[in-house]
Amino acid sequence: MIMIDEVHNLLAGTHREQRRFLNVLRYLSNELEASLVCFWVIRLLAVRREAPSDPW
Repeated sequence: MIMIDEVHNLLAGTHREQRRFLNVLRYLSNELEASLVCFWVIRLLAVRREAPSDPW
């Protein structure tokens, strides 16, 4: 299991950096065959909902 806290800090990066980070997480999860658990996702989703410039 991969656990990541404070994932809402992802918003500090540019759109390209955010996508790159999410792709790295997906890659690690797939390669390690491990579940991915992120904390503070609700805050991240709330902010994305307020300014949905580009859906993930």
